[in-house]
Amino acid sequence: QETAAAEGGGGDGDGGGSEAEAEAAAAGRVAVLERELSFCAQAVRRNPKSYWIFNQREWAAAQLHALGQCNWQHELELCSTLLSYDARNFHGWNYRRHVVRMHGTSDESEFEFTTSLIEKNFSNYSAWHQRSNLLPRLHPRPSPEYSAAIARELDLVQNAFYTEPCDQSAWIYHRWLVNEYPEPHVIEQEIGRCEELIDIAESAGEKKCATFAYPHS
Repeated sequence: QETAAAEGGGGDGDGGGSEAEAEAAAAGRVAVLERELSFCAQAVRRNPKSYWIFNQREWAAAQLHALGQCNWQHELELCSTLLSYDARNFHGWNYRRHVVRMHGTSDESEFEFTTSLIEKNFSNYSAWHQRSNLLPRLHPRPSPEYSAAIARELDLVQNAFYTEPCDQSAWIYHRWLVNEYPEPHVIEQEIGRCEELIDIAESAGEKKCATFAYPHS
């Protein structure tokens, strides 16, 4: 009986040891993956448009997520910092979209983020494009709410035309907006705005810029 009790006690001890070893192994794996994220952060500073660096970071973050240890808020902040340096970084935007999904960032919050970037630089094609992805999710279509949102965007993009009339980013977004809301009164309104822009451009000797108007003709 004493032998059996001792063996039973030894078994409990072994179980505790195994659990501790598993926790230590998991902690070690987390440490390795966090170092990998740090390494990727250093690498992306030297080569911010490398597909493979972002692919590796996404993999490491996914491994940490599986262990319940990924700090998606930190990843989101990292993306914001990266895009503050280069707002047109295609790979950075792709990774940000992944992080936004994993973090659970609301569409409203992401829409505000694109607004902040556009207000700093109207030539930010990636931010305009992101808005075209978000608007249909923020407002059901077709609906009065969606039409009203498109109308507000048409007013916003008009500001971009007067600031950067030769930049195609806003014009491409404008084309998408009009295609989303091709009502006669909207078409008439936008033709009038284009004519006004053409007059201003031609009077300033910027005929080349004026050719971007009437993007739907």
